[in-house]
Amino acid sequence: MSNSVQANITMHRTHSVPMQFGCPSQHTPPSTPTIAVEQNVHAQHYNEGLLGVQQDLQKISKFVAEQDTIIKIRDRQIFDANASKVSAIAEKQKEWERFHQQEKTIWDNKEARLTIARENADALALDNDRALKRAREDHEQALKNVEEQHKDEVGGVKRKADEELESERKKLRAFSLTIKHTVEEKSSIEQELAQEREQYASDHDKWQDDIHDLQQEINKINEEKKEVQNHHTETRKTLLDEQQKLRELKKTLVDLKEELANKETAYNELKTEHQSLDERFQNLEASHKDLQKECESLTTKCKNHNEDREQAVKLCQAKHKELTQEKNLRLQAEQKLQPEVKARQMAEQQHATAERELSTTKTKLETKERALERGRDAYTRQQKEITALKREVASLTTTAQERLADEEAAKNELQKVQADLAACELSLETLASDERVAKQELQDVKGKLDTSQTELRGMRRAAEGYKATLLKLGENMNLAAMLQGLAPDQKWSLPQKLKLWEGGRRRSK
Repeated sequence: MSNSVQANITMHRTHSVPMQFGCPSQHTPPSTPTIAVEQNVHAQHYNEGLLGVQQDLQKISKFVAEQDTIIKIRDRQIFDANASKVSAIAEKQKEWERFHQQEKTIWDNKEARLTIARENADALALDNDRALKRAREDHEQALKNVEEQHKDEVGGVKRKADEELESERKKLRAFSLTIKHTVEEKSSIEQELAQEREQYASDHDKWQDDIHDLQQEINKINEEKKEVQNHHTETRKTLLDEQQKLRELKKTLVDLKEELANKETAYNELKTEHQSLDERFQNLEASHKDLQKECESLTTKCKNHNEDREQAVKLCQAKHKELTQEKNLRLQAEQKLQPEVKARQMAEQQHATAERELSTTKTKLETKERALERGRDAYTRQQKEITALKREVASLTTTAQERLADEEAAKNELQKVQADLAACELSLETLASDERVAKQELQDVKGKLDTSQTELRGMRRAAEGYKATLLKLGENMNLAAMLQGLAPDQKWSLPQKLKLWEGGRRRSK
């Protein structure tokens, strides 16, 4: 950015300075004021030209100074703009760094949570794989045990058959020595043997078909067994998922119960506070009634004081009238009856007594007026207290209404929580029923597996029966060979017969 600013300044300095200026002569005069004779230039003209050049140089210097000032101002403006731009860019960069740091922190937290969840899932999957592997190993071990037991049973049967075969051979040797004289029956025996061979050939094909069908059924049973095992694995996974959901729902149910308990506690606190407010409101009402009664009693007292004052004023007026009449009578008596001085003295005494009574009455009246004023002040104070109590009662009523509204909202929230709890319980019941159905399906699958294993054992027993039948046929064939005159060591063995049967079957196919 500094290079571009320098380039702008250079261009401005290059293009802002005027290239042409007024000059009287096209040639630059020498630096010395000496006038050469050979140039034939007049000194005055030279001085005028030099003066013009100096003036032009001054103008150029002034213009260059102005341009330098403008350039400095513009450079300062550009520098300030660049500084503000750099500071804005730095501030924006800091904001971006803070934003990226926040995003990085959020993503790191999410990644940590996901890593923990993935590790938990991997651990759960590893546990499931281990359990499945153990189940497979147990199943394979059970199959191996069954096969070993089957081999042991087959070996025992084979040994028993060999023993019986050896005893039969001994009997046949003894019997062959005894029936040498029955050579004439050889033809009939050969015919029967031919029929038996034909029957054996037909039975052999039939047995081969039966063995092939049994092998197909065994393969089909193995496939069904694999499908049942896969279905069992899927059912187990589904059951594990449902159990996980059930645990989550149970946890949610516990949280909802805790929230319900907290809300019930808050509701009980609000109810207790409401009861305390009701008690306080009742106390305020009782105080208000007591103040009203006191106000009524003070009003009655004030009314009685006013009546006493009016009566005292009337008495004073009556006394004043009497005194005025007595004074008039005394004056008349003094004017008319000078000898009646004693009566005048008595009247003066009565007048003094009346004045004393009037003074006493005035004092009582002033006392009653002061008491009335105090009663009025007390009544005013009580009115102010009643107004303040009314305001407090209004505020308490508003608070009680707000508390009632909060209580109603809490009740609504409690109803919502109860509805959510009922929905959760219904979901739990649904999950429990699904779990029961899954368990029933698992039991059915196990029953089918047991049935398949029972059928497999039955088929194995049938195969053993077929093998015993084949062994019996081998004995019959050995007997026929002996009857035909073959040596005992030349008798057919069961593997040879099976190979011959397989070769004949391939040729027939």
